[in-house]
Amino acid sequence: MASNVLMEDEEACPDCGSGHVVQDYVRGELMCDDCGLVLNGNFFDRGPEWSAFTPEERESKSRVGPPVGAGSSVLNLTTDIPLPRKDWRGKSLDTRSKDRFRRMRTLHRQSKTSAPGERSLVQAHRVLERMGSQLSLPQHVRSEVALIYKRAMKEGLVRGRSIETVTAASIYVGCKMTGLPRTLYEICTTLSQDRRKVRKAASAITRNLRLKVPLPEPMDFLGRFCSELDVDQGISRRAAQILSDLTDIQAVTSKSASGTAGASIYIASIMEGRRVAQKKISDVVGISEVTLRSRCKEIKRLLDLELEWARGRSPSPKKTFTGS
Repeated sequence: MASNVLMEDEEACPDCGSGHVVQDYVRGELMCDDCGLVLNGNFFDRGPEWSAFTPEERESKSRVGPPVGAGSSVLNLTTDIPLPRKDWRGKSLDTRSKDRFRRMRTLHRQSKTSAPGERSLVQAHRVLERMGSQLSLPQHVRSEVALIYKRAMKEGLVRGRSIETVTAASIYVGCKMTGLPRTLYEICTTLSQDRRKVRKAASAITRNLRLKVPLPEPMDFLGRFCSELDVDQGISRRAAQILSDLTDIQAVTSKSASGTAGASIYIASIMEGRRVAQKKISDVVGISEVTLRSRCKEIKRLLDLELEWARGRSPSPKKTFTGS
């Protein structure tokens, strides 16, 4: 059965001027579908040598795997030598044969990571997969983090630091670059890393690799914080409106975008009459309750909100009392 592929606007027929040019893979010809003129009789079929008529058959006959991305631990073939226990006749192998296969497996595994630094790269790949699962990072973020780690390793930034620390710092930088920022508190708490070491490693990566890391916006954290706090849509919309008003007046409330997002949620819960506890917000955002109150007072001053609360007490909307 001939397999023809229509090539619209690729080449016009010189005889009739038609643009309906097809490729006949069976005859190896490039021909006009209207007048039948053969434009090229030496056309090569670059497709597979097998034929498949169903998607299942095509998938079963395919001998290629997914493309190797930046998150792959090795860039060569990942073929592995199994450890057999029986020979081709079904008889159990003796001890000498098992030791020989075990030695072959060890040499094969070491040959895949023979270049300097590749062994640590394989270990870092495993650490990245574990940390990415704990933080629920999507695959494109993990690929970006793996690329940052490889560049950091080539620049010698891993020397003197643990693989876990550099991987956590790469995650912190990579999340910012992909538009899905995570707070340093969240990363270090989830991954059980020292915050000071991770911050210093992240600064070294950004400086030495000359990365243009965009500053996170409070709106980048709002959706995730609202989901973790389990607030309703009314509070989420009110908090988004507060952040939008701050953007309109071009007000910078603090250096911490996550703190601004947490303060907007707190103020929105007060305005909606369903106050969320300060302790609950501070635990999710990763700031202290004192910092949260300071951010709230700053937003209140900038937007001239009619809210007031006493120190150490639950804030409530401002009420106007009239005399009798």
